[in-house]
Amino acid sequence: DTSLFTPVAKPHLDSQCLKLVFVGRLIEQKGLIYLLQALKLLPKNITISLDIIGDGDLLASIEEQTSQRENINLLGCKDSQWLSQNLVNYDALVAPFCQASSGAMDTGPIVLKEAMAMAIPVITTDLMGCKEIVTQETGFIVQQKDSIALAQAIESLYAMPIAQRQDMGKQARQHVQANFNATTQAQQLSQWIEEL
Repeated sequence: DTSLFTPVAKPHLDSQCLKLVFVGRLIEQKGLIYLLQALKLLPKNITISLDIIGDGDLLASIEEQTSQRENINLLGCKDSQWLSQNLVNYDALVAPFCQASSGAMDTGPIVLKEAMAMAIPVITTDLMGCKEIVTQETGFIVQQKDSIALAQAIESLYAMPIAQRQDMGKQARQHVQANFNATTQAQQLSQWIEEL
């Protein structure tokens, strides 16, 4: 429902620090381990902060991996209202989803649509579902489980002028409104049923 995730005027973001957010359960198929690896690969002159929103089976492991890293904050679980109020504070959502060793994977992550509805660019992977939601105009798509490619996408986003990032976010909002708006989709489904 894009009416619940509407962009507002962005606060003055620090152009010297790229503020990233990860939202999801802390489980294998969310791919957070690859994001943490990617951040280690970034050049030292790139300043990044990452807020991790979520809880799950890998929490203890993630806490251990991030305990000495000042630029990473574990904020715990937050509801959709918190997201609708706070996503505006970030430069991008990073969603490094992958297929777990069990075969489990996300096929249509709502968080991508929520961030894009808030006019936030997205960095995600080439999993089915993700690559149907995100386009080159609205974010970056990299191969799953590829920390190097993920680091390169983050570096590319960092190198963009703020105005270009904001334009990418505007296109993300337009893309979600045109293709994933719940009301529009319900009307289309209703029309198909009536035609049958």
